[in-house]
Amino acid sequence: MEEKYQKYFNFFNSSDANFEKGLEKLSSAGLQNITLDTEILLNKNQTEDSKGKLALSFLQKNVWDRFKKYNETVETILKTRPKILNGNTFEEKVDSYEMLIEHVKSTWIKSKKLYLEGDYALSVFLSILTIEETAKMNFAWLDLNQQKINNDINLAKFFTNHKNKLFIGIMSACLINSRLDRILGIEFIIEMIELSEEKNGFMNLRNSSLYIDYKNGKTLIPNKAIDEELSKKLCVLSGEIMAETAGFFVWDWKDLLKEVNDFEIEVGLHSEIL
Repeated sequence: MEEKYQKYFNFFNSSDANFEKGLEKLSSAGLQNITLDTEILLNKNQTEDSKGKLALSFLQKNVWDRFKKYNETVETILKTRPKILNGNTFEEKVDSYEMLIEHVKSTWIKSKKLYLEGDYALSVFLSILTIEETAKMNFAWLDLNQQKINNDINLAKFFTNHKNKLFIGIMSACLINSRLDRILGIEFIIEMIELSEEKNGFMNLRNSSLYIDYKNGKTLIPNKAIDEELSKKLCVLSGEIMAETAGFFVWDWKDLLKEVNDFEIEVGLHSEIL
């Protein structure tokens, strides 16, 4: 077996591979334990250290209720999802997986470039697209190990339900993520979480980044509707979601996170060098 495929093969056959629980990073049991610790810290009014700040963010994000909705959505998708990777052999599926990773990465890089060139509106559009495409990667890695995938489903529903993809993309990376809270500010993260819950929240933002609009008696072009700060933060957010979700394998995670981290430093959001 070629080295390219061997690393994937070794991962799935390693004694400590927890890939079967990859979608359960925030398992019900795990969340319950964190919740108990959080309640203790809050009751003691200990919110200054790192654990206390996490506890406070749990409260501000209403993690308990939102995680239940997220988990229900994931469980539904797991029962009805299509086969995402092409091919029948392990090698063919690895090739397909890497093709998807490269697509998501290149989409985000285009968003980054557009922001740096001052095209804030189109950058926002591609950032939203990156989040949607990344959401599919929550499930793609499973095809590398599973031999049978339920394909007797409404394929179009999975790939075209914008709200579900954006909800999964945002919730999977933003509910418990102190790095994002620190870099982008918890207020912005909560705003994005709420946007993902609205019926047309992100779609309205997406449309305003593409189309001439008419508001308050005035015609508005996309680059007047979208400001630089929103474009910058959404580009960072989509990149962080990409690294967190599409970076299931450590070699992808390191590569994707470095791309995003370098951009964050370049635009002055922080100075942490990985």
